[in-house]
Amino acid sequence: MNNIKWVIGICDDEEYYRNEILEMCQEYGENQEIDLEFEMFEDGRDVLESDKKLDILFLDIAMKNLGGMDIVQELRAGDNIWRIIFATSHDEESLNGYGSKTIGFLTKPLSKDKVYGCLDMAKREYLKAEVICFRMEGNERLEHIENIVYIEGEKNYVRVFTVNDDFLTYGTIKYWESQLKCYNIVRIHKSYLVNLKYVMQINEGSNIINIRNTETELPIGRTYRTEIKSLISRYRINRARERLN
Repeated sequence: MNNIKWVIGICDDEEYYRNEILEMCQEYGENQEIDLEFEMFEDGRDVLESDKKLDILFLDIAMKNLGGMDIVQELRAGDNIWRIIFATSHDEESLNGYGSKTIGFLTKPLSKDKVYGCLDMAKREYLKAEVICFRMEGNERLEHIENIVYIEGEKNYVRVFTVNDDFLTYGTIKYWESQLKCYNIVRIHKSYLVNLKYVMQINEGSNIINIRNTETELPIGRTYRTEIKSLISRYRINRARERLN
């Protein structure tokens, strides 16, 4: 196993194409030893209303109610979808403005070779992104740093909470603070680190951080409160500048 785990969304208003893409992806996952989970969508509105974090979204351009073009405009500002593969009958040249999330365009009827080619490209990008190796009892797990939501200390171990699941790994909270601070995963309490990407707000007066798109609340230690507010503010300013560029 190469320790890649993807959640793939398939959005098409035709059941035939949803099933065809599903079968091709399942076969690709088996061949490449990639652990795949699937989310099926019949309409673009379902994608926008979903809180599920998707690594890849297969997206039909021309759907009856809300098409891919409309969906992408709303997705540009969000972080729930890592990469998009379009299924379309349009000329690829006219779709170049769809941004950095886009890794490919598929023309119907679909070709298995082209579907595999897009997935290969996603795999290459995925493996080049920042990942960290966690170890526990002889097992290793590679996890994208951007998928880590928060970490909770448990004596000489920590529990890592990601967008998809949680797991226990070796190392103290102090050790992981030193390893991850440069990735905007910072200490907020003697027992917690949090990824600034997922901080929704600090509740004034309660010393509680709310985690985006969840009901999770994390405590802030008194000695960390002032610094955390500054780090969150700086992080959001930097993100805003990146989007303007």
